[in-house]
Amino acid sequence: MSIRSQKDLTAGAIFVAIGLFFAISSMEYRLGTPGRMGPGFFPLMLGSLLTLLGGGVILTALRGEPEMDGRLESLNFRGLGIIILATVVFGLLIQSMGLLVTLTICAAITSLAAPGAPPRVILANIGVQMVIGLGIFHLLLKLQIPLLPTFLGY
Repeated sequence: MSIRSQKDLTAGAIFVAIGLFFAISSMEYRLGTPGRMGPGFFPLMLGSLLTLLGGGVILTALRGEPEMDGRLESLNFRGLGIIILATVVFGLLIQSMGLLVTLTICAAITSLAAPGAPPRVILANIGVQMVIGLGIFHLLLKLQIPLLPTFLGY
């Protein structure tokens, strides 16, 4: 069996590792039921889906003839570090700064992962991430996360 794309294989392995970490870690919490979700339900589902997605990416990376543009020259540690930083900042700010401010800050941080991005692309990134974040956390899941900073009285 030959590796068609080293990039896809590496990305799939990272997806599987992160997905397994969250799925296994979520077992420490009460799962509940789909109708009445416990704190471990959502990370278990996301971790499981990410693991399955990573497995699919790995399978496609192993099928077919090797691609020249699929070779992995090096890992983008700067981009990986920026995404990890944005995740940590989200966890630190969400309760005190609220969803709107935290999503804006984190989207701006993740925009730094693409050096040289024009301001309109950065603003579009922030807008799209805010719409998706508000749609998922506030409207769909109805999480009890303040929308605005708590020091403003909300």
